[in-house]
Amino acid sequence: MLDSAVAHFNLAISRGRRFGGVGLTFRSAGYAGLARAYLQAGQGAQAIAAADSVPAGFTFNLTYVDDLANRTRLSNRLWQFVRDRGSIAVAPIWRTTDPRVPWALGSAFTPAFAPQDAAYASDRGVPYAIQRKFTDYNVPIRLASRLETDYIVAEAQGTAAQLTLIGARRTAAGRPPYTGLTDPASVLTEFLTQKGFDFYLEGRRMADFRRNPANVIGVPVPGSTYWKPGFAPVGGDMCYPLPITETDNNPNL
Repeated sequence: MLDSAVAHFNLAISRGRRFGGVGLTFRSAGYAGLARAYLQAGQGAQAIAAADSVPAGFTFNLTYVDDLANRTRLSNRLWQFVRDRGSIAVAPIWRTTDPRVPWALGSAFTPAFAPQDAAYASDRGVPYAIQRKFTDYNVPIRLASRLETDYIVAEAQGTAAQLTLIGARRTAAGRPPYTGLTDPASVLTEFLTQKGFDFYLEGRRMADFRRNPANVIGVPVPGSTYWKPGFAPVGGDMCYPLPITETDNNPNL
């Protein structure tokens, strides 16, 4: 899969070279994707080379439209799942004062905001901590950026580079300096935590977890108490079982 991703991104980069303007934008986005694929494949030197080809300050966003009749197709679904369904709640580990993950308790928006009762999410049991990063149906979502490739370079280079970026990102967010342990495992955990703040709700943590499962915070530990009352302790399964609706609709699976 990653080999195919590398091939597709290289094709996008080569075609982007032929055009100015938007072609150069897609070329930079292609390098960001290429760096991501190489990092996931464990090819650090190639990841660094691709990442360094992304220009400083580069950001490529997915854009959305607030069309009342087509919100499911055209709108920012993260906001739709907050505003219309009440099914995205900020987890306790992200409920800090860090400005990169703005949030508020849903009760602050009663009565007009929430689809049911703003004090609770759709399960009626979890206090509704609402993300305030994407706050409308037409707000864009970042897809590729130099910031992400900076993280890719630092992860591939190792502990010293990770500590440097940790310091820069904490300073940029107005946070105090990192004072934790400086062994490689502790630094990598802090490094990926800072990345989690920077890319909250942007779909980066699953890949981070697959590369470094012991260094991503917030992952339930098998045997620990489940976070809702009345359920068995956390199990050890890594994947959800496929539901009948999927197997019945995919006979070739």
